[in-house]
Amino acid sequence: MPGTGELLPSCVWTGTDHPHCLAAYVAKMCIRVHAGDATVIRDGSGTGEGKALSSGQAHEIALKSAETDATKRELATFGNPFGLELYDRDKNGARKPRRNQAEKVSGPWTLRSEAGKA
Repeated sequence: MPGTGELLPSCVWTGTDHPHCLAAYVAKMCIRVHAGDATVIRDGSGTGEGKALSSGQAHEIALKSAETDATKRELATFGNPFGLELYDRDKNGARKPRRNQAEKVSGPWTLRSEAGKA
């Protein structure tokens, strides 16, 4: 968002490779998650390149690519479920579900304070 100290996506290079137009962008994005009274802020930066027959299309492709790259990097900081696992259709990198721990618990249990008193 402008005015909050964040960088706006910006074009860092343009060129041509006849008949194509080329562009490169960098973007810094920020995600804020409100959880109760706490706010978690994560930043991410990314780059993107675009190649198209028109200059406008090349810039659009590069800008979207840079913003997507930055967003993925932000979400990955929240852990596997919000990171690359979103793109793992076969769930090869997904964690295995935890077994029901209640089945393995045998009691009775005694809770003690740090001082060792029950």
